[in-house]
Amino acid sequence: MVRESPLVNVQGSLPTRPYNWPMRPELMDLLACPLCKADLTLTVVDEEAGEVLTGALACAACGETFPIEDGIPNLLPPELREE
Repeated sequence: MVRESPLVNVQGSLPTRPYNWPMRPELMDLLACPLCKADLTLTVVDEEAGEVLTGALACAACGETFPIEDGIPNLLPPELREE
């Protein structure tokens, strides 16, 4: 059985938006701080059609903030992020 990647469209090329799972507020139940595993709080700066385009995820337990840019949350530890 051959499984197609959800990132490849019918013509076999990558879509212009290379991800199918943009940040949505309803995903908050699934997310936890990657550093301490505590709950995260969502701050929305820019939203379109129910998708968070720009914002941040904050952890009250350890004080870390994770940016959301172009609909993608960056959950890498601070020392591994490219600024």
